[in-house]
Parts: sequence; structure tokens; C-alpha cells
Amino acid sequence: MQMATTRDIESELKRRVAYLPGGRDRSGQPLIVVPIDPPPAGLCGAGGAVGSSASTTANNNNNNNNSRAPNQHGRELNDSFDSDSRLMTRGEEERCQDLDRVLRYLLPIALGSSTTKSVVVLMDARQGCWRLLRASTEQVQITLANHLAAVWALKPEPFWEKQHVECVKSRQDCKIQYMSLSKLHKFVDLDQLPEELGGQLPYQHKQWVKNRLRMETFGKRSQMILANLSEVRGQLERGCELQKSDGGFRMIDWMVSLGTLYRNCLANVRKVEQNGRKLYKQLETDEESGFRLARTDGSVTEYTTQCQRLVQEALAGIRGRVGEAEQLYAELQCGIQHAREIRRLEAGVEAVTGWVLGPGADLLRQLILRGIGQDPDSVLVLQQELEHLELKCRDTYAKYAEVRHRLGFLFRSRCILPSDIKPRRSFMDSVCRTFAGLLERRRRVLITSYKFHRLLAEFHVKLADALRAVQSSEVGEDPTKAEGAMNMLDEFQQSIDGLCGEVESEAQRLLDLLVLPPRDAVGRELQGYDHRRERQHVQFFLRRVQDGQGRLQHAWSMERLRLRRIIEISTCERDSQQALAWLGDLCNVMKTSRGRVGCNQTEVQVLKQQQSKFQETARGAYEYGMGLLMAALVLRRSASLSPDRNRQLAAMLGSVWNRLLAAIREQMTRLRVAGLFYRDIAQHEADLNDLVNSESETKWTKENGGDSPDAEQVFRTLGRTVRLGRLLQRKILEPLLPGEGFDGCPENQQAVQVISERISCVTDLAHRLDVALGNRTDSYVDTYIMDDSVFDMEEIDVEVGFEESENISPDSSPKDEDASKSSCYQSASSNCSWNSLSPGRNIVSKTLEQLDMKPMDDFRDYVNFTPTPSKLFLQTCTPSSGVGSSTSGGSIGGLSPNSSEDSGFGTGLRVYNGSGSSKLFVKPDEPIATNADTTTSVDKSMNKMDDLLGGSRFRSSICYARSASCDSLF
Repeated sequence: MQMATTRDIESELKRRVAYLPGGRDRSGQPLIVVPIDPPPAGLCGAGGAVGSSASTTANNNNNNNNSRAPNQHGRELNDSFDSDSRLMTRGEEERCQDLDRVLRYLLPIALGSSTTKSVVVLMDARQGCWRLLRASTEQVQITLANHLAAVWALKPEPFWEKQHVECVKSRQDCKIQYMSLSKLHKFVDLDQLPEELGGQLPYQHKQWVKNRLRMETFGKRSQMILANLSEVRGQLERGCELQKSDGGFRMIDWMVSLGTLYRNCLANVRKVEQNGRKLYKQLETDEESGFRLARTDGSVTEYTTQCQRLVQEALAGIRGRVGEAEQLYAELQCGIQHAREIRRLEAGVEAVTGWVLGPGADLLRQLILRGIGQDPDSVLVLQQELEHLELKCRDTYAKYAEVRHRLGFLFRSRCILPSDIKPRRSFMDSVCRTFAGLLERRRRVLITSYKFHRLLAEFHVKLADALRAVQSSEVGEDPTKAEGAMNMLDEFQQSIDGLCGEVESEAQRLLDLLVLPPRDAVGRELQGYDHRRERQHVQFFLRRVQDGQGRLQHAWSMERLRLRRIIEISTCERDSQQALAWLGDLCNVMKTSRGRVGCNQTEVQVLKQQQSKFQETARGAYEYGMGLLMAALVLRRSASLSPDRNRQLAAMLGSVWNRLLAAIREQMTRLRVAGLFYRDIAQHEADLNDLVNSESETKWTKENGGDSPDAEQVFRTLGRTVRLGRLLQRKILEPLLPGEGFDGCPENQQAVQVISERISCVTDLAHRLDVALGNRTDSYVDTYIMDDSVFDMEEIDVEVGFEESENISPDSSPKDEDASKSSCYQSASSNCSWNSLSPGRNIVSKTLEQLDMKPMDDFRDYVNFTPTPSKLFLQTCTPSSGVGSSTSGGSIGGLSPNSSEDSGFGTGLRVYNGSGSSKLFVKPDEPIATNADTTTSVDKSMNKMDDLLGGSRFRSSICYARSASCDSLF
């Protein structure tokens, strides 16, 4: 049976025979509401009578204490329903037929928006009669036999809750449930029931019917539009197939008519799309109020969502068909344009090819024969001529671009083309590309040539400026100017090197461009012409650039070396000034905190060790500064600069070093004398105590196994120690160097008191010993101890020498001991005020070496060298080599420029002359020995060296002699 449309059952839908509110029960099954209208007059008379009698009877029974049983009354009602079940009026039959059509119409709509295959029918019999309810229920079960999940009947009043009435025969799979409205809310949520059933579901039946009518109208029109689009699409496809054939471009009128048909159909499509968008909004809007039909939470029903989805699908299908038709229409338009433009394009191809192979090729050939120019100005002229040629080619290029673009468009549009159009276009492309390539290559050649000649001219200008700057450099001895000149040279070098690199790069690029022979527009080589002359021109200038760069590099290297020497001279002299400042600081330290002597032998030893370290520190600073000055002097000579500044700094450094060294030696001598005094005085105290405590001379003789000691010798030795202590008392209170800014040390007052106490103690013991020996007159104490004669400095130095020689091994010969004493004497008897020996230094045995001291010629004035044409050598030797072991000409223990013994330069050196003769200890006022005195002087000098090198300290540079004093050196 064909399904009825909305238009067919519009009257039944408007009468609300049954309606679909869009709600669902709690199991998700859609609800169909069937209202049971109040019956017409006489339709339910029997039922009504039954109902009224039943009501009256029920009231009477209630008043009479329920005299009649309720079940009996129920049986009567059932009997009345059974008796009337087969008698259906004409109105009831019409209502059942209307209900059948409406249910068949609503069932697919309800199932389409649900995943279940069954529905729940709600019979609203609150105002209807039993006969209509029974007839409607039977019709629902017949129509919805396979899709009926349940039938709920709403009872008119609470009385029926106590009655058990069966309106129809119930089926096994679907039973009718009678309930009140309040009980219905337990099965269905309020938001799933319309307002007339006590729910909150927004449902407007009139609006629903209008929307259904609009939906059907929109569906019919969309189907019609889809059919029209399919027909137009078919005709467009046929037109596209025709234009692929040879005669397709001749059917222009028919193709134009197809375009008109397509545009008319497209206008109808736009109207349908507009109606569909309007319907999409109307599905969720109440036309009477203008508000949106939605739940309290803002959501719409599933039915509304399903209808909107159907509208969207229909619109999407129409848009898809329109897109396909648009594609075919665009393809058809390409064919129409092709037929109109084919002849015009053929004429354009002929015009472009003819001009390129004719006038254009001739002009290009004339321009190539002009060469690449000799200078920037000539290259600019050639570039202007090339630009004139390009301007003449402008119209041809525009025509070529237009023709090629249109042909490309026709090829992409898949239109019909003549069979020879592609070869002709390919030939045109080949000719035009070749001609354009030749013009571009000519342009690159001229641009590269101009850049090469411009860089070449700039290089020559900068080369001249750089050579002029190197030759006219006036820096002097200013390191700042030297650094500025170095920076300027570096900038010049970077600029010149970069410029030279650019020139070489451009030259190589130009040579690469000139390798290939010139060609015409077809690709043939030009006969009788090549680029040999241009390549020779470029190579000649490139060689000139490289030669100029080489000359400049040499000049730069020499000037940079000179400037670097000036900077290094400044650095060395500045660092030597730092060494001078260090020596000044050490002098200040020596003045303030280095004059203490000590109160016992242990303290003296500690002070001697500290003084030795202090002396090594000062010597290191001096040697550092003097080494820098020597290096600066060598650099000054190599840079042809005046040595006056260097000599001045050397004089200042030597002066400060001599003063500091004199103070250090004075302090060291005091410490050594103090140590000798404390040692001897302790020994004398012990000996005198032993002598005084002896009972008699017999006991002394018995204990010592011989005669009594020589008292005079004992007291003489004791007297020397006492006089040494008195002299030490005076000296330690004096400045280290009087008149040199060195103050006395206040801390030595305690040492003076200790020395006085020790002298008093030993004097008392000596007096007691003198009395014990029986001396009444001419006592030894008065003769040797109380003697205030001046102490002999020579004797003090000999004592110091004996102190240092105590550690000599027993195997040492007497000659070695004498040499040790002699060396101590020589060192102590120098012209410095009260000096003693310098501290010993550890010596590493090395082989004999000669040091060329030619750079020291500038220091002769500082060390009183006598000018001599002979070459000056400085030799060093160690005791391990021995005095007798010598190389050619002999050997000597001399001082190197960095010696630690003196101010740095010794005067006792060996001078070699051309005849091989030599002399020791050459002084400024002493002439060089002649050949006749050579043997005698050498023997005497060697004997003297035996005395000098045989001491206990084995110093490597003990052989030096002062010309006047320490201050006379600098």
C-alpha cells in the first residue's frame, strides 16, 4: 500500500487524530499520542448510561455500607462491553480509518529518528468514552501490530483504579496498561511529554503540520532540480566530447545555447537553496511567537534534528551536482574560446619568428663584433647600445609572451588545436629563447667587463695610496702611533686583499664567459670571429694586479716588522719600569722591616733564611728588568732607533739595584756576625764554666791529659769575641746604608741588651778564671778583654770565613781551606761599607759555554769597560771543571749578564785578541798585556784563580772585582 503524503491527510493531521510530539519514554522508544475526543450525542449512550448507573449504584452502595460487591459491578461493565463490541457506528468506523492512515504516516517518521523498531502509543482517554477508546485501541493494535511496544491508556478519573475492566482482548506481546496522569510521569520524563500531558516538551501541532508540508514541497522541488541538473550535465558532457573531435570548434552556436540552459538551471538551484536555508530555520521556530522551540536546556527534539539533517543532505546533494556541472561548463567555455583565437595565435607565431630571425639577429651580430671595451667608459657605451637593442625587441617580446600565454592556456583547457600548432610553437620558443639567451649572455659579459675595469682602476688607486702611506710613515718611538699605523696597515691590507680577490674573481668570471665562441639566434657560430683578443686583454691586466699585490705585500711586511719592533720596545721598557717599581718597593720593605738581627742563634738562622729569599726575589726582579732592557736594546738596533732611553732606564735600574744589594749584604753580614758571636760566646761560656769549676790546675791537667792550656791564647780568643760583640752592638743600631735613606731598626734594642748581658756574663767568668790562675797584675782580662782597641775588619772577615768553612769535609786539603779564607777575605774587604760575603747559591754542573756579549757594547759606560777592537766573550765555569781544566785559551769563572752576585756585569773578564793571548782581571785603567808578558800573567792569574775557586761554597761567579765601588757601576 502506498504511503500517504502530508497533503493527502492534511485534514486528519489538523484534527489531531494522532500526533508525534517527539518525546520518548525512559527506555528510548518514541511516543505517539492518540487523543480520544468526547463522543457526539448518542454515540456513547449505552456506555454513558452504564457509566451513570454504575456511578449511582456506587454512590448508593457507599451510602449503604457497600451492600453490593465491587466485583459484581465490574462484571456487569464487562458484559456490557462484550455485548456492544460487535456493534460499531459509522462515526467510529470513519475515525478508525482516519486513525489507520495517520498511524501509517507517523510510524516511519517516528522510527526514522530512533534506533528502536517499536513505538509506545499513549491513548489520552481522559475526556473520551469507552467505546471510542475500545475502537481506537483495537485499530492501534491492528495498524502497529509488529511495531507496538506498549499501549498506555490514561483513565478519566481515579475511580477506575479500583476497577478491572478489559476493553479489548489483550495480546500476549502487548498488554494495555491503564494509569492516571500522575502515574504516567513515572514512566516518561516531564521534558519528553507535551504541555497538555503535564510535561515540558515544546510542541506546536499547527507548526508541525506546516513544517511537514514545507518539507514535502522542498523535497519535491529538490528532486526536480536534481533531475534538471542531471539533464544539463549530460548535455554538457556531450558538448565536451564533441569539442575533442576535429569539428568541435565549428559548433559554437550549439555550445552557446548549452551555456544559456546551464545558467537558467543554476538560477533555479539558487532559489531552492534559499528555500532550504529558510526551512532549516523554520523547523525550530514558532511562527506565532517568533521564539525558538527548544527545551529548558536549549536543546531541540530529535525529530527537529532529523528534519534539519534531511534538509542539509538535500542541499549538499544539489551543491555536488552544481559543482560537477560548473566543471563541465568551464571546460565547454574553453572550447568556445579556442575556436575564436586559433587563427589570431597562428598569425602571432609567424610575426614573432620572422622578426627574431631577421632584423633582431643582424643587430645582435653587429653588437657582438664591438668587443668588451678597454676601460669603464667604453664598456658603458657598449651597454647603452645593448639597451637600445633591447628596447627594439620590446614589442616582439610582448607579442611572444601573449601568444605563448594564450597557447599555453588553450593546451591546458584541453581544446581542439591544429595538428601543426605544437611544432610551430616549439620552434618559436626555441628561437626566442636562443635570442634572449644571447642578449642575456652579452649583458653579463658587459656587466662583468665593467665591474672588472672599475675594480682594476680602484685597485691601482689604492695600491698607490698604500705604497705612499708605507713610504711616508712617521711614527718615531711612539707605540700609540705605531699601533695606529699597524691598524691602518691592517685596514689597507684587508681592503687591498679583498679588492684584489674581487678583481681576480671578476677576471676569472669574464674569462669563463669568453671561452665559448659567439653564436647567432639559430645557434650557429659566427664565422671569422672569436674572443681571443679580449681574453689576452684580461689576462694582461690580471698579471699586473698580481705583481702589484706582491710588491705591496713585501713593503707591508717590512713596515709591519718595524712597527711591531717599536711596539715591543715600548712593551719591554714599560715592563722594565715595572721591575724598577718592584725594586723600589723592595727598598721600602728593606728600610722598614728587614733590619732586625735577632737575640739568639736560632732566630738569626731564621732571619738569614728570610733574607736569602728576599735577596733572591730582588735579584729576580732585577734580572727580569735587565733582560727586558737587553731585548729592547737589540730591537732598537734592528729598528735603527736611538739607545738613549734604554741606557737611561738601565742606569736607573742598576742604581736602585746597587743600593738595594748593598743594604742586603750589610744586613746579611750583620746576621752572620751575630750568628758567629752567639755561637762563640756560648762556646766560651761553656769552656769558662768548665775551667772555673775545676778544683785546681792539677785536676785540669789530669782531665785534659796534658799541660794546662795557654791562658793567653784563651783570653786572646775570648777578647776577639767580646770586641766582635761590642762592634755588633754599635753596628746594629746604625742604618744599613748611611746617607741612602735607610733608617736604623728600633727592634735591635733588645738584641743590644742581650749582647750586653752575654758579654757581661762571659767577662765575669773570665775574671774569675783570671783570679783562679793567680794573675794579680797584668791580668789577661785587662789585656785582652777590656782592651778598647779598634777591631780589625780583616780579622772579622777571616772569622766569618772560618764559620762558613766548618762544614768542609775532613778530606779537604789545607790548600782548599786557605782558598776559602782568601775568598772570604777578598769579598769582605771590598770598598762597600762593612760588607761580607754574598750568600752561597746551589750550582748545577754544566759544560763550559761562551756567550756572545756584542749587544752589551752599549752598556760599557755603565760597567766601565775599556773600548777595545777585540770581541768580548763571557765565560762561566763550575768548580767541577777545576781551575786547571781549560779549553783553548783557558777558562775563568765569570759573571753572566743575569748573574746573581753583583749588579749584573763583572769587570774581571777574559778578553781575546786575534793572536790568542788573554789576560785576567782587565780594569779600565790597566793596559792589555803584550805578547812577552802573556805567559807570566797567565801563570799568576791561574794561581790567583786557584785561591778563588777553592772555597767551601763553590760559587759559580765569585771572581769579580769592582773598579771603585758598588755605586760606580751605574
